[in-house]
Amino acid sequence: MGKILIRSFFTSIAGFVFSILLLLAELRLDRIYSADMNRATAGILVVPLFAAGIPFLVTDSISRHIARRKLSGKDALIGSICSSLLYIILMIFAFGAVADTAPVVDLMPDREMAGGYMVLLMQLFAAIAAGINMIIASAVHLFGGPGRTS
Repeated sequence: MGKILIRSFFTSIAGFVFSILLLLAELRLDRIYSADMNRATAGILVVPLFAAGIPFLVTDSISRHIARRKLSGKDALIGSICSSLLYIILMIFAFGAVADTAPVVDLMPDREMAGGYMVLLMQLFAAIAAGINMIIASAVHLFGGPGRTS
C-alpha cells in the first residue's frame, strides 16, 4: 500500500506541475494575442482552459500503465483513485496560491479580473477531469472489468 500512495503522490504532483506550466503557457499566449491586438480588450484564449485536466490525465495514464507492470490491476486503480483525489485537493487549495506568486502575476493580463477568472476556470476544468477519472477508476475497481482488476 505504501508504494501505491507514493506513486499516487508523485502522479498528482506531476499533473499539478504540468497544470502550472499550462497556465504559464496560456498567460504567455494571452500576452502575445493582446499585444497583436494593440492591447485591445480581447477574450481569454479558452482552449488551454478547457484542456486544464489533460496534463493530469496523461500523467495518471502513464503511471497506471507503469503500475500495471509491477502491481496488480486493483492496486493500479487504487493508485489512480488516490492520485485523482489528491490532484483535486491540490487544484482547489494550492493552485490559486501558486497563481498568486510573482512570476505568474507578472504575466497576468491587464484586463480587470481576467487573470483570476482564468485561474478559476483552470481549477474547475482540471478538477472535473480528475473527478471523472476518479469515478471511472472507482467503477472499474468496484464492478471489475475484463483483465482490469486481476
